[in-house]
Amino acid sequence: MQGVLRVNGRPAKIKLRVKVRGLPAGASVDVTDLMLQPGAAVSGWLPHTTELPWSAGMTFLNTSPGGDLVFWDDIEGKPVVFPPETHTHLWKDIADKPTEFPPAAHSHGAGEIKSGVFDPARIPVLGTENFADQAVTSGKLSAALQDLLDQHAQAIGNLQEQISVKNISSATADLNDYRTTGRWVQAAHARALSGKNYPVPRAGFLEVMAISGGDVYQTYTIGPAPGNGKPGQEPLNEWKRGYYSWGGYWGEWVLVSGGGVADSKHPPTNQITYHWASAPHASESIKRIDGLEVARNYVHNPSLETNGTGWTPYSWTGTAERNQGEGAVGEWFYRLTAGATLTGNRGRYRDHSATVAKGEDWTLSVFVRPSRTLALQARGEFRAGASAVGSMKYGDLTECPAGEWTRLHVTLTASDSATGIRQQVYLHAATMQKGDTLDIDGEMVSRGPVIPYFDGDTDWGTSLWLDRSRKLLQWNGESWAPLGG
Repeated sequence: MQGVLRVNGRPAKIKLRVKVRGLPAGASVDVTDLMLQPGAAVSGWLPHTTELPWSAGMTFLNTSPGGDLVFWDDIEGKPVVFPPETHTHLWKDIADKPTEFPPAAHSHGAGEIKSGVFDPARIPVLGTENFADQAVTSGKLSAALQDLLDQHAQAIGNLQEQISVKNISSATADLNDYRTTGRWVQAAHARALSGKNYPVPRAGFLEVMAISGGDVYQTYTIGPAPGNGKPGQEPLNEWKRGYYSWGGYWGEWVLVSGGGVADSKHPPTNQITYHWASAPHASESIKRIDGLEVARNYVHNPSLETNGTGWTPYSWTGTAERNQGEGAVGEWFYRLTAGATLTGNRGRYRDHSATVAKGEDWTLSVFVRPSRTLALQARGEFRAGASAVGSMKYGDLTECPAGEWTRLHVTLTASDSATGIRQQVYLHAATMQKGDTLDIDGEMVSRGPVIPYFDGDTDWGTSLWLDRSRKLLQWNGESWAPLGG
């Protein structure tokens, strides 16, 4: 291998570099002798030539194809230091990693802490000067404010729970069970009538205050009673009572204002009245206490005083006619006469119009008088036009003595809204022989649980009718007792 070097002038030192181009990967070059000869032609190895000093046998390796070998000393303008560029390493590539990383001593501002329990003792007493221009800059002060706000929010939530008004929706609610602080409204007279421990059978507003030690104080307020003053000036009627934990009993209701209605200490005097909604025996019946409606019978002509229409046969063979005589209510009743032997799944039904809301309880009742002892039951269903709403509900199977009036009833809950109710008198498993009779009278359809029968002509005055036995009750000054002892 040879080359030509041309110089200008007389150089004091000549530095010769050997380069190898295109050296395959893994190949090596051995340089043994190097000779510098004057002249343009190569004359071979001449004695007068100058032999350059060299380390014979030195090997240069190239690790990449086509690379050139450059001596470090021959590189001019090299930097003095070589700072590393920004780079990353995989965690697995790092050797001799520590197993623990204990944090160095440090601190955080309260505003930087996002979770955990803050010691209330660290909250300083805050003066109003700390709130000037709402400039809250300290993290610790912000945490203190947040804690105070949380406490106020909880207190407000508790107060709202106590002052919110809830509904007494149950028809059998017992006011003795209301012993926690709160407010409730009873919107229906009928539910107050069927419930327990109301001061009067009237819709009203209940306030309860429970105090430490277990004592409870109740106040029940109803609206003005008609006739207690000029229009717009009628007083409210308010009762109070208490539960005394040391004795474990409720005190009596005491009328503290108003006084226009009857209570347990003020027996009724012609306060209960009954009315037809419009035409007698051709419209609904209304029961009122002190002029306010407490119950309604949705059956038109419930005691058949004007005609005998309305009862439709259900798998029935025989005759049906309106008879005059000793009815359960009034002077008329409806008589069915079997035209053949009839067994079970037979009877009569009657439809009534009523606006029924989902979830409401309704009770259907009717008086029956068989000519021979029979086991009978009432059943009912809600209707929407020609279709049933929900399933049929059966009342108790009741043994009805021959020749006696017995009241059947069934209470059902609406699974959806409806526009009507169907009531049936049903033989179930009973058998009537040809010629047997079954009398029907005193039909009633009303909201809520079963209550004594009434219609627009009912006039018991200060007496009440005891269901089934048909005995009269009378106020004796302390309680209701059977009329005549």
